[in-house]
Amino acid sequence: MASAAMNINTRSGPLNQEKVSSKACYMLFFSALVISMGIQFVLAFANHGDADVLTFNYVWATTPIQSIFHIYDIPSLDYPPLFPVALRLLRPLLLSFPETLPRFLLMKCIPIAGTGLLGFILVKFSKRHNADNLLLVAFICFFTLLNPAIIFNASIWGQVDVLLILLLVVSFTSLFEGKPYLACLYFAVGCLTKLQFCYFAIPFVIVLFLLFPLTKALKALLACLVIGVTAWLPFILASENIMLPFDVYLGGSGKYQYLNLQALNLYGIWTIFGADSSAKILGLMNGNSINLLVLLIATLLFSFLAFKSKKEPQRIFLALGALIDVIFIFSTQQHERYQIPIIGFLILAMIYSERNSDFWMLQFFTVITYINQVFAYYGGYFSEVSPRWFENIFHICAGVNLLVSVFFIIYAFHPDLLKPLGSIAKVSVSNGTGNLPTETLRPESEL
Repeated sequence: MASAAMNINTRSGPLNQEKVSSKACYMLFFSALVISMGIQFVLAFANHGDADVLTFNYVWATTPIQSIFHIYDIPSLDYPPLFPVALRLLRPLLLSFPETLPRFLLMKCIPIAGTGLLGFILVKFSKRHNADNLLLVAFICFFTLLNPAIIFNASIWGQVDVLLILLLVVSFTSLFEGKPYLACLYFAVGCLTKLQFCYFAIPFVIVLFLLFPLTKALKALLACLVIGVTAWLPFILASENIMLPFDVYLGGSGKYQYLNLQALNLYGIWTIFGADSSAKILGLMNGNSINLLVLLIATLLFSFLAFKSKKEPQRIFLALGALIDVIFIFSTQQHERYQIPIIGFLILAMIYSERNSDFWMLQFFTVITYINQVFAYYGGYFSEVSPRWFENIFHICAGVNLLVSVFFIIYAFHPDLLKPLGSIAKVSVSNGTGNLPTETLRPESEL
């Protein structure tokens, strides 16, 4: 019987493997978590450069100030308040270490812990939606906890972009779980944690009003605003600046007046770092004008895709991926890490659709985001070895990312474009008798 089942389970797709039990899935999760934490702490210990963690995070954590609400007296602080407050809470422990390395490792614990929490939430969410496809749950587990782009970001660089992915995931999935107030709470926390959440404000409101009655959506949105204003109020009073939130959220647009900040995007085809974005490009618009236009186009694109989606989660998550992709590829002043939210959206799209097309898109954007971070973090070493080769490879990768991103945006409009690739193999829990169920899912092309 088991042999027959194995013969029937021959589907096209990269995840066409043997069936696994629920117990095995949990074992895989904890195994992946242990492996992930081990890898990340080793990498965190082995890489302790000055980039960002010591030049910004450590300064925000240890600079003497009157009180925790006076954090915006620190000149270099350009973040929303929650992350700097978390760093301030570590200040006594940080100052207790005489050496730089323990301080560096301690600050990296925040994103490393965020990676584990993201893996737990996505596995739990996938298990609920893919209960009859536990191999997909196991894949989500390993792919999240051992994702090279996320691990590099958290443990080598010490960035907290994993918190951006985590809060975007819980915000939008809570909407589809029928929990608008919880979703708005998460979104408010996200806006108080990462600047890039501003990109998703209008899309979040659109999905909120698309999924819920007007009155309920308005109440949830009001609760979100109240949370945000309440959280900002003590910092506004301490700084005696009523415009403080606007200074923080909008101040970044003029901070780096460069066409490109080592991003593999349109501008990376001809420049890696530099080129004045305040000058008119091709005699038409400067960088800030281009950014506003791109943000408007990206928002309109998402709005069209969201209303066209018929409230299908996969299509909306693809639309969110397209939104951040358009912004990353066509805006100026983009850093190398800013494409990373697309990984979270593609994981969610794959959970809902179980399509191979989402799987392969996820692989590409993981690899290209990883490569982009490696180029940025170790670019100085590569340039010392061979600046010409490094520049040529960078420009080629930027061109490849541009082409695939354009194709992905088209795919977001027409997800059925890649339907012939089929669906990820559906696997079931063992029935406890030692025999595996014989029912399997055929490729979509055969349905």
